Amino acid sequence: MNKNKTHASIPHKHSFYQLILFETPGRHYVDYETIEHKENTLFFISKNQIHNFCPDSLNEGTLIHFNSFFIDQFDHELLERISLTIFNEIDVPHMTINSLEKKRFLTVCSLIREEIQMNDKYLKEQIFSLFRSILFSIERTKVSLTKNDSLTNEDFQLAYQFKNEVYKNVNEFLSLETYYELLNSNKKRLAKVTKEHLNATPAKVIQDIKILEAKRNLANRRLSIQEIAYDLGFDQATYFTKYFKKSVGISPKEFRASVL
Repeated sequence: MNKNKTHASIPHKHSFYQLILFETPGRHYVDYETIEHKENTLFFISKNQIHNFCPDSLNEGTLIHFNSFFIDQFDHELLERISLTIFNEIDVPHMTINSLEKKRFLTVCSLIREEIQMNDKYLKEQIFSLFRSILFSIERTKVSLTKNDSLTNEDFQLAYQFKNEVYKNVNEFLSLETYYELLNSNKKRLAKVTKEHLNATPAKVIQDIKILEAKRNLANRRLSIQEIAYDLGFDQATYFTKYFKKSVGISPKEFRASVL
């Protein structure tokens, strides 16, 4: 993981997904939280999440990154599935795997490298087939560790759908009643599932996502605070500053200075 070490040690986000297997204990930074992890910990970094490698950790392991198009061109349903089961931003963004699971993961990674070196006309299909097996193995392990099968748990799915709708409409201020309609749900049920799976009320989920998107955008110095405010649905930058400071405790300008 020494490649692009300087950039990787600074908080940044991608337009693609990442799977990162850390073979040594250490720390990793995800969405402004430093996570202490054990050896053989697998992280799931979703699109647009802020993360970086901590310089004081060994960061030895394997990294795979892929974009939506790679999956979607072969299996659109699989892309929707892994967005729910692996890259949902509801579960913790990592899990520790055992020695057998690690061996299988690295074996398939080795086979993918071999296919890349062969570079024949079946390259994409072969890589997709191998990579799909990695995703299914991760799903199986997550279910065994969390005791939650997100493919069959309707409450979890509703919590995910709600969070997904909030992200899609993060540049607006939609009412809760609008979300009830979008999700074909009601006040009581949505409050129940967000408390169980997101540990917050629906209103707090909306606020937290708005603030998180603000933090992610503040990591980009090319965007002015006024641009970020308008992108998040605020009519005035001053209102955005008050909203942000009330939640975070410091102004957007102070926050940007503290992380960059």
